[in-house]
Amino acid sequence: MDLYEALRGRRSIRKYKPEEPDRAIVTKVLDAATWAPSDGNKQPWFFVVATGDHTAKLAAIFHGFAKEHIGKAPYIPAEQKAAMIEYSKDFGGAPVVVTVCYEQPEDHDAAQDALQGTTAAVQNLLLAAHAEGLGAVWISHILDYPETRELLRLKDGQRAAAVIALGYPDEAPAAPPRVSAEEKTTWL
Repeated sequence: MDLYEALRGRRSIRKYKPEEPDRAIVTKVLDAATWAPSDGNKQPWFFVVATGDHTAKLAAIFHGFAKEHIGKAPYIPAEQKAAMIEYSKDFGGAPVVVTVCYEQPEDHDAAQDALQGTTAAVQNLLLAAHAEGLGAVWISHILDYPETRELLRLKDGQRAAAVIALGYPDEAPAAPPRVSAEEKTTWL
């Protein structure tokens, strides 16, 4: 798959087929994530992969968050709120949920560097999933819940950066509109 085709063809998928991807494919996608750049090549990321009952437990936490917060969120259009709450019940049927985590240094600047490197790993993961015929969506909510930390077995100094629902897509959303690079760029 051409890089530019992958960049323009990847979509956030919120509805999945029940078939669980082979572990080797998920491992290949995670390996691609580890090739992300990071400050000083520190590679601060690590992954917690949930399937089966663990996915259901994570979804229960997510659904509790959604019911409590999505309805009040002024930045979410009203017509999307009900669908988001419904999606939160089971991650749209995703059979695999990957939480991308990182070691968070105490130093503020080093912590920012660790988070930035980890989010670069998330982008690699999303593009590799697309290249493998998998669908995925980046979820940033539920990360700081004590229940999430406990389920993921995160220790002090470890943080979750993203929750990624993963599986074979059961939808093909259209490309959302994009603002051109020209409109987003200032040349000095």
